[in-house]
Amino acid sequence: MSYRSRVRRDQFPPEISDPDGWPSVDKSALSGEVLELYTTREAVVQGYFSGHSLNYLVSTFRLSRQTIHRLVERCLTTHPDGRIWGFRALLPYIHQKVYDRIAPVTRTGLDQRGGAAGALNQLFERHPDIREEVEAYFLKKTQNIIVHESRINYKSIFKRFIDACRAKGIKSGYPFNVKSMGYRALYNYLRKLVNVKCGDAVKARFGKDAARKLKLGHAESQILPVTRPYVRVEFDGHNIDITFILQIPSPYGGTTDLVIDRIWLLVMKEALSGAILGYHLSFGREYSMFDVMQCIKKTIMPWVPRQLTLPGLKYPADGGMPSAVIKDLEWAIFQEFCYDNAKANLAEDVTRILVEVTGCGVNAGPVASPERRPLVERFFGLFEENGFHRLPSTLGNSPQDPRRQSPDKIAMKYKIRLEHIEDLVAVLIADYNGTPSACNGYRSPLEQLRLFVSDPNFLIPKLEEGRRRRLAMFNYRVVRTVRGSVAQGKRPYIQLEGVRYTNDILATMPELIGQKLILYVDPQDPRSIEAFFSDGSELGVLDARGFWGRTPHTLEMRRAIMRARDRQLIRYTENDDPIHVYMDYLSKEAVKSKKARRHLIKAKKALEQDTHKYSDQPVEMPAEEPKHEKRVGETSVDPAMFKQKTFTY
Repeated sequence: MSYRSRVRRDQFPPEISDPDGWPSVDKSALSGEVLELYTTREAVVQGYFSGHSLNYLVSTFRLSRQTIHRLVERCLTTHPDGRIWGFRALLPYIHQKVYDRIAPVTRTGLDQRGGAAGALNQLFERHPDIREEVEAYFLKKTQNIIVHESRINYKSIFKRFIDACRAKGIKSGYPFNVKSMGYRALYNYLRKLVNVKCGDAVKARFGKDAARKLKLGHAESQILPVTRPYVRVEFDGHNIDITFILQIPSPYGGTTDLVIDRIWLLVMKEALSGAILGYHLSFGREYSMFDVMQCIKKTIMPWVPRQLTLPGLKYPADGGMPSAVIKDLEWAIFQEFCYDNAKANLAEDVTRILVEVTGCGVNAGPVASPERRPLVERFFGLFEENGFHRLPSTLGNSPQDPRRQSPDKIAMKYKIRLEHIEDLVAVLIADYNGTPSACNGYRSPLEQLRLFVSDPNFLIPKLEEGRRRRLAMFNYRVVRTVRGSVAQGKRPYIQLEGVRYTNDILATMPELIGQKLILYVDPQDPRSIEAFFSDGSELGVLDARGFWGRTPHTLEMRRAIMRARDRQLIRYTENDDPIHVYMDYLSKEAVKSKKARRHLIKAKKALEQDTHKYSDQPVEMPAEEPKHEKRVGETSVDPAMFKQKTFTY
């Protein structure tokens, strides 16, 4: 194209017609003839966009019109980074496009050197299927090849390349007329392919973890930073690396100690201060959506310290939970909830609680991406290293961890019970909230929160008074049809999880038979449920019939009892309490089954929770002691409760 047919300078888009916004060049890195040549080119382009005529530029800089237009076009060409080349295109010896070879590679002998530049790209242009096969093998993208290696080496890919060339009938010419048969060129091509197709290449060559971190490091994937507390919280669950014992009644009298090694800690951490707002312990192979809902509920409700059973163990004077220590944070709610894509977290009822009850937004990060929740993941590491990895019955980080020394035997020897673990969790978390950290300017999370709360212009949203008294809104939500029959003399009732529910109002309203009711079930105590009509108006509390309405149990226990009954593992009549029958069954099975032990723990917890349901009184926190300097990571847990000769530090 001649310079006469080029686009006029006043027709360039405004975003690129101003050289002041172009990518620039550091002239201090240039010298000699390179600096002189670049300076001349830059002055020409600057003069062109300043409005000087071509005749003036030609006479001043001794350059032809074609050269001036070529320099301008080079500057406006799109760079691989997505921007224009700008002044970078004026640097001497800069190539803006890949060399396209036209002539074939001619050789008089294999020992001849040089003369094969661009031959591989020329081959790929003529045979694109060879390129596709090589790239698919390198990136593990093909369906026709079974890849056995975790990272395919370059020699294997080169062999695949040679086989593909022979399959296309290439017997002479490149790559068979050069000594290396194109190995070095193919190696360089694949190394550049890693940069071009970075995500796929990193996943294929270095694993999913590296690809995930690379993706999360992209500018578009970054989470906006928070500047105020309670804007964002991070949630996750962690399997505590500890072994403890469970005491169960023995069929021969007394109790039997059995080892348990599965306990989950679910926590909610505030993103700005790093404070733990609430936690929940779950006993099972995996935590369920009911456990997630309980953790959310405990986070919003004011914290009630548990009564510690270990002698000498006490809560730190400057620690605790924000909802109990800071009066202005009682019933505080958050605005954004970050969590992973675990199925328990994505349950519909969990999302309903977050959106409808608390009014916050949900931010479910990519699957298996702890980088999205760096604070809570870091907390778990500190929690283990400063706490349970120091106990004699620790499982360590792995079976090869030297701190792991017959944890089952040690737990039995020193009678490390579940109550001890619960005490330690409560004190360690309370102590963590009172421990200074560098990310808070060497203030503790609680001190950081107090600093924000002391500002009279700072407001934190709280749960409404009406919803505080209606905690059933945090419970499991289901819709059921009213059953019954006037002709058969059956009063109206609701069937839920194999149990009938009714009350005096429902039983006297046969016109409700066939209608839908919205039910809120407390998964920790389903003996009574709260019922609403489909239009949202309240019907009242429905009570379960028989022993199901009297003996404390959880919804998970009831489902397990129904499964055991259907499989004929247990039998009970109308005069038998199914919960007690199930407890007796678990006590016998726990001797040989770890799964039964975990279910037995949950059952015992349900009974203990009912015992203290109406008698929980806040535990008085220790009186203020003289302030002492505390090191980051130091714990207030007294290890003297265990034998010192086996306690590892």
